[in-house]
Amino acid sequence: EDIAHAIAIHPTTGEVYVAGKTYSTNFPGTSGGAQASYRGGLRDAFVARLNSSLTQILQATYLGGSGEDSASALAIYPTRGEVYVAGWTLSTDFPRTSGGAQASRGGSFDADAFVARLNSNLTQILQATYLGGSRDDFANALAIHPTTGEVYVAGYTVSNDFPGTSGGAQANYGAFREAFVARLNSSLTQILQATYLGGRNGGDEANALAISSTGDVYVAGRTSSNDFPRTSGGAQASYGGSSDAFVARLNSSLTQILQSTYLGGSGDDFANALAIHPATGEVYVAGGTWSTNFP
Repeated sequence: EDIAHAIAIHPTTGEVYVAGKTYSTNFPGTSGGAQASYRGGLRDAFVARLNSSLTQILQATYLGGSGEDSASALAIYPTRGEVYVAGWTLSTDFPRTSGGAQASRGGSFDADAFVARLNSNLTQILQATYLGGSRDDFANALAIHPTTGEVYVAGYTVSNDFPGTSGGAQANYGAFREAFVARLNSSLTQILQATYLGGRNGGDEANALAISSTGDVYVAGRTSSNDFPRTSGGAQASYGGSSDAFVARLNSSLTQILQSTYLGGSGDDFANALAIHPATGEVYVAGGTWSTNFP
């Protein structure tokens, strides 16, 4: 079984990059890749590079250790073309984490998020890092700041000791599971800032992330919290019920939640994707709903 979770197009070559997870020991195109062989565990993450017409697999690579690994998000550095991948891992020996922002897995038996940086031809893992506390942490989204090159990652955590949240917009863990946003330097050697994002009365998870031309960080996902932060004055200030999608806007340093909004009706609603219009700055969100009264 092979599943793709993320796609990106190289800004200058037009080549197509795909990331996800595989249970296959014979995944195509990995010969000569940064990690040519399946490392074991239930599954490995993978990254593949194809030509723009999709008629050739130019290179692929496994990405993982001896435990379970899965890639969820992918972005390409706008000027250098390096490939950034985020996901989660149960491997204590995830490759190239030495020298990274968090060199060791945070939990003994739980998953950590990971972020990895590869060269554009997928023949080298330049740096990787774990990202997580003592319990489960999952990265679902990744974006690169268009001017600073800093790397932003979002997902969800059940760790009350997620790294780097001191001084963040929401420094303390709420309850159940909480969305998070983290900001790392481009070399993945420092966690510059992180923040929890969620209420105290329900669970929250971030599934999508985008950065505007002004540097504001937009995050979308799902919440069952009727006290999600900073929704007052938002497009939908009140919780619709069951679970709602949310959209939140933070400053680039992740020290302030500037505005949030619920997005949903009386049934279950969730957001999986987010994009910002390059000219107007308008925010587009997509997901799913069971609500017959979606706003």
